[in-house]
Amino acid sequence: MKPKENEIMSDFNTKAATLYAIAIARKNQGEGEMASSAKLCADDAMTCYEQGDCKSAYSRAKDSLSYSVGLFHADYCKVAAMALYSEVA
Repeated sequence: MKPKENEIMSDFNTKAATLYAIAIARKNQGEGEMASSAKLCADDAMTCYEQGDCKSAYSRAKDSLSYSVGLFHADYCKVAAMALYSEVA
C-alpha cells in the first residue's frame, strides 16, 4: 500500500525537526556547568535517531539543551516549539 502524501510530509517534518533539534543540542553541548550531561544526551539523541526513534531522539536533544543552556534560552524555546508543528513530541 502506497503511503499518502500527508503521511510522507509528516514523516519528513518529524525527521527534519529531530535533526534540527540534535544540531542545536550539539552546538550548545559544551556550554554550562552540566556540559558532560548535555553531551551525553546529545550523543543519545543521535543514537536514537540512527535507530529510527525520532521521538526519543527529540526528547534527548531537548534534555541536552536543558542541561547546557537552560529552559528559558532561545535555542531551547525554538526546539520546544517545533513539537507544535511536527509529531516529535
